[in-house]
Amino acid sequence: VPTTHASRLVAAVMALAGIIVAALLTASLAEMVRWTPDETSALMILEREKARLSLQKQACRKILEWYRRKKYPHSRIRRNSFGWRHRIRKTKRATQEEMEDC
Repeated sequence: VPTTHASRLVAAVMALAGIIVAALLTASLAEMVRWTPDETSALMILEREKARLSLQKQACRKILEWYRRKKYPHSRIRRNSFGWRHRIRKTKRATQEEMEDC
């Protein structure tokens, strides 16, 4: 524990130097693990396929819900259709993204 003014000043300067060294180390490591363009395009393709599968599942759920409503009009089947149009539109936009950057 620093007791004099000079030792407190040295401790503060060393603390700031430690923070700066840690930030520089983190930045250099982040630069080393940057993805290549091939890896980026592969990730974009995987995300698009994932969005297509999600869109298919959402469409199946909506068709099943419609069928249940028609077959059992007076039942108390829980209908969870809040925001489904927004989710489907968002997923559909993700599936239609062009691969121009690849």
